[in-house]
Amino acid sequence: MRPREWLLSLLFVAVIAVKAAEAIFGLETWPLSNVPMFAGYVPRMVTPLRVTLVGTRDGTSWFALSAYDLLLSQDEYERRLPTDARALAAGCGELGRLYNAGRPPSARLVGLYGRIDRVPRPGVPGGPSEPASTVVTCLLSPPSGR
Repeated sequence: MRPREWLLSLLFVAVIAVKAAEAIFGLETWPLSNVPMFAGYVPRMVTPLRVTLVGTRDGTSWFALSAYDLLLSQDEYERRLPTDARALAAGCGELGRLYNAGRPPSARLVGLYGRIDRVPRPGVPGGPSEPASTVVTCLLSPPSGR
């Protein structure tokens, strides 16, 4: 075999060995680093929550606000949206004010709410007795005292 064929064979063996090690040892991080392969482990009996901001400019048509609308990265957006209803009330108002800051009056939000949805997990019996969705009204004007 030529040297190039040996190198190619070694590469294939290395890739297969890494995949076998991931399967055998249940690795949760990428090999040779501390970067997690997955966003985070969620235990089987914990119900994940998804938070959505919904706003309106005219009071009649409602739309979901994305990280792009707020000029944030997806990570920054998710970090600013807590899954606790009390904390979300303050956090979503701040995001609404951020949205309105750079827009003309006709394009500003006049109403905003945050919706916390429980994401059902297949194969998990029962679950929390909480409602499937919680709606939190967001204040677009800053709280008094600021």
